[in-house]
Amino acid sequence: MGDADGGMLRQAPCAIDAEQAVLGGVMLVNESLAKVSDWLKSTDFFNVAHQRIYTAMLDMSACDPPRPMDAVSMADWLLERGHGESIDGGSYLTELATTTPSAANIVAYAEIVKSKSVQRQLIGVGRELMERGFSPQGEDVSVIVAGATQQLAELQGVRQGSVKAAKVVGKRWYEALTHRYNNGAELQGLATPWAKFNSITNGLKPGELVVVAARPAMGKSAWAVNVATSVAMRGQRALIFNLEMTDTAIYNRAVASLTDVPLSWLQKPTDDGENSHWPRVSAAVKSLNESGLLIDDSPGLSMAQIAARCRRERMKGKLGLVVIDHLHLIPLPGKTKESTEIGDISGACKRLAKEMDCPVVVLSQLNRGLEARTNKRPRMSDLRESGAIEQDADLIVFLYRDDYYAQQEGKVSQLTGFVEMIIAKQREGETGTVWARNALGFGRIDDFEGPAPHISIASESGRGGGLN
Repeated sequence: MGDADGGMLRQAPCAIDAEQAVLGGVMLVNESLAKVSDWLKSTDFFNVAHQRIYTAMLDMSACDPPRPMDAVSMADWLLERGHGESIDGGSYLTELATTTPSAANIVAYAEIVKSKSVQRQLIGVGRELMERGFSPQGEDVSVIVAGATQQLAELQGVRQGSVKAAKVVGKRWYEALTHRYNNGAELQGLATPWAKFNSITNGLKPGELVVVAARPAMGKSAWAVNVATSVAMRGQRALIFNLEMTDTAIYNRAVASLTDVPLSWLQKPTDDGENSHWPRVSAAVKSLNESGLLIDDSPGLSMAQIAARCRRERMKGKLGLVVIDHLHLIPLPGKTKESTEIGDISGACKRLAKEMDCPVVVLSQLNRGLEARTNKRPRMSDLRESGAIEQDADLIVFLYRDDYYAQQEGKVSQLTGFVEMIIAKQREGETGTVWARNALGFGRIDDFEGPAPHISIASESGRGGGLN
């Protein structure tokens, strides 16, 4: 292998003695294979003969009943499959079994083998990246970077996850339970700006996929910016991907929400005399600039690119929240039907939440069909491609403004000024409606602490009413 710096040949990273110790250990104690077989692959071995021997071990252990993995049995197995030259007719297997003193340290040796394998894969990624850099073949640079980041992220997680005994899980669970008991009102997850919402959901929790869905003009983007701003102002890093709005439009909403300055004024500032908005705006800008708010307004990002950018940011520091606005603007490959591909994206969002160990909030559109109903309050079947989204989401919230539709019909709603947050699904909690106030002119949905409006629920033949 050539060295790009000096043209010298370099030996690929490997540890032949560790490879031999792993194989010899399995031959001494066949049961020790189970300690490494779920994460150590045959391709992790550098020596081709070792790859074949380890593959034979995996195949023999998978037989019913499992075949013994001593030197004689393994020699017969490999000879039958035409690999006698790899084991020198069988004598090499005898050497492995007799020169390995013990299987006690097999996991440590396997980790060395894995580490060298990752080093070789890093070299491969670097070489591929260099080739694509010199000859991009029409690929956009962002696609090349996203691909490399994905490959590096996969190498980082080579041993993530394992089977855990109930005792191990139970200890951690009990510690969390007693912590919640001792801290009473403390939320499990991230606080949102709405007290009743926090009470019902116990906050937005790490690893959760939160879907916020509504028809246009209901306040989805304001909801997302309010939550992200709230999290960022509390000292955590909140990353917003907006595939539709610009970064300055998001910042505009964040400033308005913090200052009670109308969005209209921020769009067209005027000299407002003694009641100047400028001091509040300046203070908000200073606070936002020092916060953990992160904005990516790149249009047309694929799910792979979004995940890659999250991984890059995580290398700089833990992410507290990821917001994607919105699901149906993420490009589909167009290789299968839309419902399948939307399902792939929602599944990828859920995996991203678990990988980042933070809530991922995804905004989603609703089907137009609800607008043909008299009562336009959303329900689960209104989700576009609802099967996949409903399955993957841990929390589903619908936003609804009755006065918006009443105004369109030339009527007056009993719910003027209210925004309903309808918690339609919560994997580990109750559902119900949280009432909030419309302050969208200030880029905000405000908390509402009063009693829920007491009005009747109309039938499909009448005007939609509120929920008690």
